[in-house]
This record gives sequence, structure tokens and C-alpha cells, in this order.
Amino acid sequence: MLKIIARASALCLVVATGAAPIAPAIAQEGGDVMYERYYYDDPEMTIQVGYERDTCTRYGVGGGRTEGRYGPYVQSEPIALCVNGQLQPY
Repeated sequence: MLKIIARASALCLVVATGAAPIAPAIAQEGGDVMYERYYYDDPEMTIQVGYERDTCTRYGVGGGRTEGRYGPYVQSEPIALCVNGQLQPY
């Protein structure tokens, strides 16, 4: 009887740890993705005219200060997660 309980406990442990990915657990805690944005004037994205990076506050992700200006073409790259005002790896 004890062998059956031990095997069932081990199986539950494997299923519980193997089925829970890390990223959704962070997202459930209220984490928001932060981005860097590069602004361009041309569709080939060779003439960069601006740059912006999100900020992390206790209220969540906020827009950062724009260096340069906005352009019609944008390239966004995720850089981190903001969880309760703290940066977390993305």
C-alpha cells in the first residue's frame, strides 16, 4: 500500500512541476512586458529618427521619454517584465 501511495505522490509531483511553465506564473502575478521602440522614417528601417524605452513603476508599465521623434515605422523589442514595480527577466 505504501509503494502505491509513494508512486502516486511522485507522479503528482512530476505532473505538477512539469505542467506549470514559469512565464504564465509571472504573468498571473500582474507582470507586464516592457519594450524598447525604435522609430524610423523609411519602410526599410534604415533611417532611425527616435528611440523610446518603457519604464516600470509600482502602477505598472509606463511610457518612457522619447529620444528624437516618433516615426511612421516602429520596431519593438521586449526587454523585461514589470512585476509590482520590480524588473524581472523576460
